[in-house]
Amino acid sequence: LRQILVNLAGNAIKFTEKGEVIIRAAVDKQDDTQATVRFEVIDTGIGIPRDRMNTLFDSFSQVDSSHSRKYGGTGLGLAISRKLSKMMGGRIGVKSEQGKGSTFWFTAVFEKQPKGREHEIIIPGNIREKHILVVDDNETNRYILKEYLKSWHCRFDEASGGADALGKLGKAVAEGDPFDIAILDMQMPEMDGETLGRNIKANPDLKNIILVMLTSMSQRGDARRTKEIGFAAYLTKPVKQSQVYDCLATVIGKQAGTKDRHSTPIVTRHTISEEHRRKIRILIAEDNITNQMVALNILKKLGFRSDAVANGKEAVKALEMIPYDLVLMDVQMPEMDGLEATKEIRKREKDSERVPIIAMTAHAMKEDRERCLEAGMNDYVSKPVEPQKLLEAIERQLAGSAQFAGSVSTKKGIEKQGIPPGKKQENSPIDFKKAIKRAMGDKEFLKKMLEQFTMSMPVQVQTLKAAIEEGNAEILQREAHTLKGSAANLSADNIAAAALRLEQMGREKDLTAGEQTFGELEAELTRFEAYLGRIDWSQVA
Repeated sequence: LRQILVNLAGNAIKFTEKGEVIIRAAVDKQDDTQATVRFEVIDTGIGIPRDRMNTLFDSFSQVDSSHSRKYGGTGLGLAISRKLSKMMGGRIGVKSEQGKGSTFWFTAVFEKQPKGREHEIIIPGNIREKHILVVDDNETNRYILKEYLKSWHCRFDEASGGADALGKLGKAVAEGDPFDIAILDMQMPEMDGETLGRNIKANPDLKNIILVMLTSMSQRGDARRTKEIGFAAYLTKPVKQSQVYDCLATVIGKQAGTKDRHSTPIVTRHTISEEHRRKIRILIAEDNITNQMVALNILKKLGFRSDAVANGKEAVKALEMIPYDLVLMDVQMPEMDGLEATKEIRKREKDSERVPIIAMTAHAMKEDRERCLEAGMNDYVSKPVEPQKLLEAIERQLAGSAQFAGSVSTKKGIEKQGIPPGKKQENSPIDFKKAIKRAMGDKEFLKKMLEQFTMSMPVQVQTLKAAIEEGNAEILQREAHTLKGSAANLSADNIAAAALRLEQMGREKDLTAGEQTFGELEAELTRFEAYLGRIDWSQVA
């Protein structure tokens, strides 16, 4: 599902110079056991000629050669998307008008969860019925926020600009039903969000309205400046639904709990992230009932939600039913032990959606560490479990800052170390010293580059795989060359080397060892992605 959306959204962005790209999803049909969901990716781009519509989903098909030169790409993404949609029991299609944009759609069939497993949504009283004004010049942005507010049972209105907003805020006060919160977009014509905020706070009738700023162009110092104006929260787009909800609940709670709002820290996505850690759900796989109870109690005292199962088989089944954030896995259990369970869990997981698994065992020798690592576990705590060490391991994994790699073992136990990003380890996927130097010392830039490279990997992998399967040496050479260059710029030398071998095969038109080399590349990409998840960016010099 993610692959199709990435393909379609990527194309939409690539072919849309101005306007917008919208992704929508809605239930198409359903019965007691299944639901068919229809997804649409709508753009205001160049559109597609009518005579090219029928061949658009064929492998390596382009709208025309000039587009291929201008926009790049192989035309393979749509063919992959059609195949994936069919595998999920759905169909794919397109509606387009040249010069006005396109709507690519696809359907997929999903199994419904068993009765009683529905996620219960509880709307706290401090959100329900709150009167909220959404101010944004973009209609789509207003629509999304209004849908959020509707789902939370808020009362809301909208304004397309500053003057319109001031009029509605004043009218609401005159009618005896003032707004509680105003959500303002920063980048608006005529009157931007900051100016509107100043005008609101300067008006005695409006100054008590809680202000939330949304911006797509965050800069250093913006949050401090907006706090001085009187904003209670400052969020950078894109914002998740959960972030908006937590933000509104937090600012309302802070207003109720303090008389001096100027002394209250402004709410940002970072403070919201800290709150989210209190909502983590953990699965404990442990056959000893006493150990279960101890672990459950420790987690409860630490503020986590948790459930327990008695063996590895039950853990595998539980993860199919509930999206746990982390697993504490005993190594020795009946029916299916922790190592077998971890291997089975990893086998069933897709892409990078790997739930962190922390081993719990009384053994602490080097061989045990290696066995856990080979099975796919991420971390290790010794029994009997000490609350502080357990908390440290959980926080490491939730932050994605450390795994087994780089660990050292002793007879007393295993001391875990994060990867030191400042220097290259033996056979490390990235030479960080070289990468930082190439990024001119800008670690934020390097981080964004690594994230972007990771997001693009699935499409590149599928393209290379299809080229090898179809014997297309030209596409293989071109795509491998592109991947090699990207990897080399990031000092991901092992990926670059594997891509170079594929490029040479394409150049020599000899794909005999293509599948084997592609497998080696996939393994390096997997190591690369896992490595990124272990980096503590605060340590990067």
